[in-house]
Amino acid sequence: MSLRRRLGAELRQWYWWRTLRRVQAEGAGTAFRRWRQWSQVLATAPVRADAPGRSLVEVHLLCHRGDHLCAIWALKTLYRTSGLRWPAVIHVQGVCTASMQRRFRAHVPDARVIQQDEADARVLQALADRHPRLLDARRQSPFMMKLIDPVLLGSAERIVILDSDVLFFRDPRELRAHVEQAPADAWLFQRDPASTYNVTEDVAASALGIRIPERVNSGIAVVPRSLVDFDLCEQLLEHPDVRRPSGWIEQTLFALCAGARGRVEYLSPSYLISLERGLDYSAFTARHYAGPSRALLTEEGMPYAVLQGCLGLPSHG
Repeated sequence: MSLRRRLGAELRQWYWWRTLRRVQAEGAGTAFRRWRQWSQVLATAPVRADAPGRSLVEVHLLCHRGDHLCAIWALKTLYRTSGLRWPAVIHVQGVCTASMQRRFRAHVPDARVIQQDEADARVLQALADRHPRLLDARRQSPFMMKLIDPVLLGSAERIVILDSDVLFFRDPRELRAHVEQAPADAWLFQRDPASTYNVTEDVAASALGIRIPERVNSGIAVVPRSLVDFDLCEQLLEHPDVRRPSGWIEQTLFALCAGARGRVEYLSPSYLISLERGLDYSAFTARHYAGPSRALLTEEGMPYAVLQGCLGLPSHG
C-alpha cells in the first residue's frame, strides 16, 4: 500500500477528520443546521424504562459517536409515543466519550450502555473456539455487532432491534402487539422497497438450501433471541458472497436465519422506508431514514416529531 493510501486509511479512523470531511461535503451552513436540529433533543426531559433483566423484551440499539444524538432521538420518540417501559440497551461502536456517557445518563438514565471494549471481550470469549468466521465478520463489519451482540449480551427472549436513524411519530401499536402476542418462532421486520442482501434468492436456495424471505429490513425488527443460530451463521459464512463485508451482511444473515428458523412477518407500510421527499407524515407511525434518505431525518423527520410533541415537554434542569 502506498504512503498516501496508508495515510488516508489512518485519517479515516480519526473522528474529527471524518467530521471535517462530512462538513466539507454538505457545506458549513447545512452542517450547522443539522447540528442545531440534532441538539434539540438535549433540551427535553429524560425517558424512563424498566431495568434490563426484568422483562421478556429488550430494545437494542447500535450507535457510534457520530450518531449518538440520533440514537437518543430514536429512543425518546419510541418511549414518548408509546408509553412503553421496555428495557433499553445501547451498544456503542468505537469510542464512547465522557460527553456521550453523560448524555445517555441524562436522557435515557435506565438504559444499559455497553462500550466496545466490554463487548469485544465478551464476544471474543464466546465465539473464538466454535465460530471463527462469525468473529472475523464482526471484526470486518461493524454492522455485525447488530446481529451478534444483542444475542450474546442481552437477557430477554425477544429483542427489538432499532436503528439510530428511526423516528416514531405515533404509538407503535402494531409493534407492541407482535411483541405481546406473536408466536415464539415469529420474526418481525420492516418491508424494504427491494431485497437488499449479499446473495440473491436463487443463490440462497441453490447454494445454501434456504428460501430467503424477500425484502427484509432490520431497521426496526423483533428477533426471537434463541433463533439467531450462530452455528448456522458460521456455516453460511463459508459462502464468499454471504461473508462479503457490505452494509447488508447482517441483514442477509437475519433474513437467512429467519428463513431457516421460524416464520417472517412484516410491519405495515406505516412503518416507512422510502427515498421520497415531502410525503404526508400523518400516515406514518415511524420512518426509517435508511441510506440516501438519511438527510430527510434532519430536514423532515425531526421537525415533524417536534411539532407532534414526540419528544415530550422541555426539561428545566
